[in-house]
Order: sequence, then structure tokens, then C-alpha cells
Amino acid sequence: ELTNHKSNIFTPERKRISMNENIQNAKALFAPVPRVQLGFFPTPFYKLERMSKELGVNLYIKRDDFTGMNLFGGNKIRKLEYLLHDAKQQGCDTVFTYGATQSNHVMETATAARRCGMRPVVYLGAIVEPQPNDVRAKLLLDTILGAENHILPSCGRSTKETMEANDHLFQAHIAQLAAQGHKVYNIPIGGSTPIGAAGFAECYIETMEQCESAGLACDYLVTATGSGGTLAGLAAGAAML
Repeated sequence: ELTNHKSNIFTPERKRISMNENIQNAKALFAPVPRVQLGFFPTPFYKLERMSKELGVNLYIKRDDFTGMNLFGGNKIRKLEYLLHDAKQQGCDTVFTYGATQSNHVMETATAARRCGMRPVVYLGAIVEPQPNDVRAKLLLDTILGAENHILPSCGRSTKETMEANDHLFQAHIAQLAAQGHKVYNIPIGGSTPIGAAGFAECYIETMEQCESAGLACDYLVTATGSGGTLAGLAAGAAML
């Protein structure tokens, strides 16, 4: 009787309604959270038909490289909507951030800072030393956007280690600008703070809503990770549901 009773409660239809209710409740929690409008959402979600057939799995992709504000910088805009609102609320006029010379995060931060009327200052670890007469790709875009670029030799270290070794330079620069009457908002590598990660908690909920609309119950969500903020946000979103 207990088995039958449970089977009557936990029917597929009941599960579907419950997930939809959870999604709507989670979305309602995010609705009043302030941010600046920078991206284009929801991002596309669809099945990779030929790869699914070749690999023998049902493989879907979420095109978070289409978040904007341009098509060259990956998915960092979700974090920056929250981070730059926080910067504006604090009255900051300058944004510092860090990464490798071809960092997606740095370029998107420079783009978003300009959009919000702030001046971007970026410190870049030179994994490959750029040639002064051959500036290209993300570093070229940083330059076009008018970011104040500082190139630091990596000396065989990771970008994270390079930035940790040069923290005294950053702090001295921030103090100098403060003495001149500027206020700096400091964004770490990848925008990986609790505020930034909120963007990917919201992304998880958006993804699950797309799965729900398509009648899918996915087993795995796979993402690349560097500084950990995207992964932390997705984990938080999973916990919310």
C-alpha cells in the first residue's frame, strides 16, 4: 500500500509541475535583484543532432557565447551585469580587472565598463609576449576600447600566480587614483565573486526552464572552468532548484 501510495504522488506529471513551480519561484527571487542591462537572454539552447548520433547520447548546447555585448568574449556578461551595478551603486568611476593578454573576461569588462561610463584599467599576464607592432585579437579590442593596458611578464607562472606576485602594484595604483579623487571597483580574475557568480545561478535556472519547455530531464551539465565563478554560480542555481 505504501508503494502504491508513493507511486500515486510521484507521477511524472506531478514531478513536471513541481519542477516548473520551483523554476518560477527561483525566477521570482531574482526579479528584484538589481543589475545593469548588458546582455541578451535567454541564450539559444538546442540539440546537436549529428554529434548526438555519432556519440550515442542526446547532446544539447547552450550558446552562452551569444550573451553579448559582442560575439568575441564568451559568457562573462552575466557576471558583469551584477558586478557593474554594484560598482555604480558605490559611485565608482574606474574599473580594475585582471587576466591573460587574450582574456575574454578582461575584454568584456572593458566593453561593459565603457557602456556604463567607467574607465577600464587592466593588468594582463603575458603568457606569450605581445609584439608592440602586432597587437591582435582581444588585446586589440582592449586597446580600441581605450582600456589602460598594463602588460606583466609571467616568468613561467600561471596568470593567477602572476597577479598575486604583483598585487602591490595594483594596490599602489588604486591608492594613487584615490588620492586624485577617483573611486575604483576592483574585479578579480574572471569576475569570480559571490556577486558575479549570481549571474550563473540565474543561468542555471534559465537552462532548466529551457529543458522543461523542451520536455527534457538532463543527466549532466558540462562546463569549462577557470577561476571557478561560473561553476560556483551553476552549483548555487542547482541548489535553488
